[in-house]
Amino acid sequence: AFGVASSENSETYLRSEEHAVSVPADAEISAGTPGNSEMSENSGGSIAYTVPTDIAPIVPDIATVPDMPEDITMTAPDIPSDIVPTVPDIPSDIVPTVPDIPSDTVPTVPDAPSDAAPIMPDAPAETVPSVPDGILTDDTDETVPDEPSVIVPDEPDSSADGSETVPPVEVPGTVDGFYVNDAGMITGIADPSVVMDGYLALPAEGCSGIVSGAFLNAPAGIREIYIPSNISYIEEGAFTGLSEIEWFEMAASGGYYTADGVLFSEGGTCILAFPPARTGSYKVPSQVVRFASGAFDASQIEVLDAAECMIADIGNLPSGIRVITGNLSM
Repeated sequence: AFGVASSENSETYLRSEEHAVSVPADAEISAGTPGNSEMSENSGGSIAYTVPTDIAPIVPDIATVPDMPEDITMTAPDIPSDIVPTVPDIPSDIVPTVPDIPSDTVPTVPDAPSDAAPIMPDAPAETVPSVPDGILTDDTDETVPDEPSVIVPDEPDSSADGSETVPPVEVPGTVDGFYVNDAGMITGIADPSVVMDGYLALPAEGCSGIVSGAFLNAPAGIREIYIPSNISYIEEGAFTGLSEIEWFEMAASGGYYTADGVLFSEGGTCILAFPPARTGSYKVPSQVVRFASGAFDASQIEVLDAAECMIADIGNLPSGIRVITGNLSM
């Protein structure tokens, strides 16, 4: 096949697949009969070429794509909405099987270097647990407590006249031979031996007061009483029953004191206890304003001179005592 092309020198070339013919620009090209080609020179000095007309150009085949029908629709199959995937049931009686471990399997321990000495931890010191007393263990014998020893008191010493001297026995709730309650008040005499030759001394510790009627059951023969300073409270009528008392003696304590053998309270304004065995007459101090209840019980005094006193009530005195008040005698 030939083609026509132009170049810079205005010459026309006919090219085929195998060769090219140079054609002058003023040459005439005519179509010849199929299968034949001629070249002639015309009168003008130009060359005329005859190109066969039966040569068809070779055109490569072009693949064609078939037309798709316009009315074709891609349809996807419907999935039923009520379809639920089924999970197979696992039987409840299926127990997983654990493979048996051969009893003759011994784990392999790697060999230790022959020159390596094993390190042994220090062994703890042997500890023997202590067993409390009274607890029996498997490897101990039953312990039987010893019999309590009986303490026999020594025989009392004999006095010079051959009679036995018995020491005072301390009884719970007593102090030095006197009964004492939980409040520390003397309530009576527990040991008659505390009276020595008519003299009675109250405990100097372990008590703080005397209740009314504490000596109602006291032994006879008490003529003098000593009251230490630890006694800070004495109820009225505390010495009722001691009809042989001739003298009271007390270490001053609070508002209590004694003067001329008479026991005063409330700072001296009250006669708390008068010695019942005294006789004759007694001049009452001017500061006294009253007589305590029971102060003159079993009293043997005949006259009380209270002329310088301001005593409002003498009704608690025994009827056998004559009282002088001011210019009056009662």
